[in-house]
Amino acid sequence: MHVWIEDRKAVVSCTFSEKEIVKAVGNYKFNKKKKLWEFPLLSIVSIIDNLKIEATQEVLDTYAILNEQEKIRKGQIQKAEKIKAGKYTSQNKTWDVCFSHQKQALALATLFDSYALFMDTGTGKSLTAIKMIEHWRVPTMIIAPLSIIESVWMAEIAKWSNFTVVNLWHNLKELERDYNVYLINYEHFKKIKKLPSKIQFIIVDESSRLKNYKSQTTKKILEYKDIMKHKLILSGKPAPNSLLELWAQMEFISPGLLD
Repeated sequence: MHVWIEDRKAVVSCTFSEKEIVKAVGNYKFNKKKKLWEFPLLSIVSIIDNLKIEATQEVLDTYAILNEQEKIRKGQIQKAEKIKAGKYTSQNKTWDVCFSHQKQALALATLFDSYALFMDTGTGKSLTAIKMIEHWRVPTMIIAPLSIIESVWMAEIAKWSNFTVVNLWHNLKELERDYNVYLINYEHFKKIKKLPSKIQFIIVDESSRLKNYKSQTTKKILEYKDIMKHKLILSGKPAPNSLLELWAQMEFISPGLLD
């Protein structure tokens, strides 16, 4: 039984008698053409921990990194459970303008580099997102429907912050200049060949727009799933028709989560 890394996947070869042991790891796809078992890269921890398997040095190095990340993640999840149970006190004075449910959302979202805030309409998603921008303190791009860029985002940013902000719908060349926040609608986002490295936080508002994982817009946004440092999606109804509509949204903030 052997494991190696190929195309950002953990690939396992085994004999016919060993296949049930390999299948027990779960979350696999069997490549009939190559007769190999393919797993998300994150599965390396489970593969090494549960199978008596020969691994390349690349796999062992990746295992060490992922294992440490898993320990950190478990600690974050433990903190998140306490926050959800109301066992926390916010020390951030800039959150005093927020309602208690917004403070709880911020306490949860700031634990992780990427997060999904599925909050009902009228519960203050935009203010919560603005406080997230204040927290990370990096140039941010907000992707939103054109109809709410001026009426909601420009107005809310002016009300709750001192950020410099630009609406790229007027002129994409403004992307070359320095602002705290860059606003853009879904259609114009597709026209950007490559985001500048200065942008380290993407917020996708009304993320249910990503429900069609085959659409050009969704594919364009997913290009940044592995390279963007911070990611946040916002929606009141993330999957109005079926759970399948969640896949691209989750893939953006946590690649491989629903594979």
